[in-house]
Amino acid sequence: MRQFLKITTIFLLVFLTFGSCESRVQRKSKNFKELVINDQIEADLLLMATQENLNTIALCDAIKQANVEPEVHLAAQTIRKEQEMIYQDLKAVAKENMILVATRARRLPAYTLDEEIYADSTALEQLQKNLDVQKEMMDSLMSESNKREMLKVAQQSIKRIESNIEITEETLESLK
Repeated sequence: MRQFLKITTIFLLVFLTFGSCESRVQRKSKNFKELVINDQIEADLLLMATQENLNTIALCDAIKQANVEPEVHLAAQTIRKEQEMIYQDLKAVAKENMILVATRARRLPAYTLDEEIYADSTALEQLQKNLDVQKEMMDSLMSESNKREMLKVAQQSIKRIESNIEITEETLESLK
């Protein structure tokens, strides 16, 4: 009877040990999958954010070339400088995390340089829409990321974008 009790106890201990190890492996595997998924989401958001940033820079360049009021030129020039700084910050954090980002604007502005720009307010409204989309991307990055450096860059970018939105609003107001 003792022999049976010893064998049963050993069997039970071995069974519990392997069961515990398997449970740990499953938890680690689940955590790894979550990390990979989170990294992919961060990479996608960073790619989209840089794309919107470059689209905004291209729009500022088009406005600079267009026949618009001097206030609109100044606003576009100021916003372009800020957008360039945002792009450099995003590019740096992407490089640290081995993430590829956009390198050129994808969308051309809604008007060409040959045409008369619809109106000063139209250019600024389009710029504001671009900035709103860019801010949404940064907000998403803030909520999805768990990396300190990415959160810091997203926070700084949001502040700059909000400042750019204020510039467009003030310029639109001054044109009225």
